[in-house]
Amino acid sequence: MQRAGKIVKKLALGGEMVPAEEIVRAAWPHAVGPVIARNSRILAVRGARAIVEVPDALFEQNLRSLEADILRNLADIAGPGLVRSLAVRVGIPRIQPKRAGAPDEADGIRDAGLRRIYRDSKRRLTS
Repeated sequence: MQRAGKIVKKLALGGEMVPAEEIVRAAWPHAVGPVIARNSRILAVRGARAIVEVPDALFEQNLRSLEADILRNLADIAGPGLVRSLAVRVGIPRIQPKRAGAPDEADGIRDAGLRRIYRDSKRRLTS
């Protein structure tokens, strides 16, 4: 696997430099793997510190325990010294907007009373 820094140098960018934050964002999924990548995101890169948002305190604790491995992987992929530490923060859960016209899974419940109970319990879990 080539380092992102080497790949970026090969690109014709019209003399523009690619910000470190963009390189780190691109390298993040490869450095942490698919599960962590789905449950985290780079908010910003300040100096050599990447600010990472996670969904809950358990994920925060796990990410902190893996920090040395993640930093090593980022150095291998994005280049040494780009990120030397992580600031892990628990973010506010975001509910994805429902698409217009998307089928509601409750519509498959024939009994109106059970359908209402299902929707109410689902609403309580997501709010």
